Amino acid sequence: MYKSKKKILVDLGIIFLFLPLSFPLYMVFGDYINNNPNFNSILLASILQFWGGGLGVFVVMFIRKESFSEYGIKAGNLKKSLFIGLIFVLIMVLLKSINEGEFLYFPMRNHTAMEYSLRQIFPLNFLGAFITLMVWGVVEGIYYVVIVKKIDDLFKQTKLLFSLAPIIFYLFNFTIHFCIRVFVEQRTYNISIIGVFLGLMLAYAMFVPRKVTGNSWGSLIYQTMQNGLGKI
Repeated sequence: MYKSKKKILVDLGIIFLFLPLSFPLYMVFGDYINNNPNFNSILLASILQFWGGGLGVFVVMFIRKESFSEYGIKAGNLKKSLFIGLIFVLIMVLLKSINEGEFLYFPMRNHTAMEYSLRQIFPLNFLGAFITLMVWGVVEGIYYVVIVKKIDDLFKQTKLLFSLAPIIFYLFNFTIHFCIRVFVEQRTYNISIIGVFLGLMLAYAMFVPRKVTGNSWGSLIYQTMQNGLGKI
């Protein structure tokens, strides 16, 4: 039992290590990305995102010889998982619409990479949008699903609503995004009740589909479609 928990802690440590390692890259390329809405900036931003919010998970999976199916990324119970994920998406869209005062939705429209993509000519606009959805959607979704499952395996709880895994993940995710926004990007981090609730909902969206159905595709759909309010 001790060795198993130690192994999980080592895995989480490796995963988290890649995040601060991406900060120097942002310091080098951040100004270029922020001031040049071109396809090169989309590629650079995607590389930075993959390095900090994806690569660590794939390294751990390679070292441990783990398969995607171990994290619920498989065909079994796909429809049930997608149904749960879409319920989370619907609630998310409604909450963001209430917060914005209007019902507008386009996947990841608030992301800089998607905004840049929509400014490009064909076919770079479609390619940029595809890269954005894959890197910030599917890849980051896998990143979150793996982290949540490893936290869940660490505590081995059977609870769903009050499980420690999504709560710990929420605190981790909030801390990381707060530190990046304030200390790396040097911008103000606005905290609101809806923002906190949406953060918790993201954590549970990365946890509930796999916990209920054994399939995580619902989580990946949610991550791909979240943060998408904005005019096309």
